[in-house]
Amino acid sequence: MVVEPLVVGMLGTVAWHRPLFASGFDQIPGDRGDARATVYLVEHWYQVFRGNAELFSPGIFYPVKGTIGYSETMFVHALPYSGLRLAGMDMFSALAVPLVVFSFLNYVACFFLLRRVLGLDTVASAAGSMFFAFNSPRFNHVGHYGYQASFFLPLVFACV
Repeated sequence: MVVEPLVVGMLGTVAWHRPLFASGFDQIPGDRGDARATVYLVEHWYQVFRGNAELFSPGIFYPVKGTIGYSETMFVHALPYSGLRLAGMDMFSALAVPLVVFSFLNYVACFFLLRRVLGLDTVASAAGSMFFAFNSPRFNHVGHYGYQASFFLPLVFACV
């Protein structure tokens, strides 16, 4: 049955992001500097999508042009962030919601790989997915948002 593994993934996601939920999305993962830099970068993409900013030149590096490559571009985060900003969500909450969704997608993508592609049983697939989505290195680098969207990796392996 598919329902039980999804419930396990949801419980893992809620437990993983407990401080975020407990603060009402006021406490962003990581230290203030990294969180602010990430919010700045995804806000830059949001402004690019709206036609209000130059694509390769975030203002944080002003007056130097063409500097988006000096930092993580955060493009994967910028897509849901921009949608949430258009829906009226504030900058920090619009960054936090995709983090929660990405954690759950990490679990689901790995479960799909282990169960459907590699043919493991449900319990082994759920356990492996928990280790993939909610592991210690990811927890120790929770403020490095570029590491959080890993759901493409199992999907690439599934395609191979």
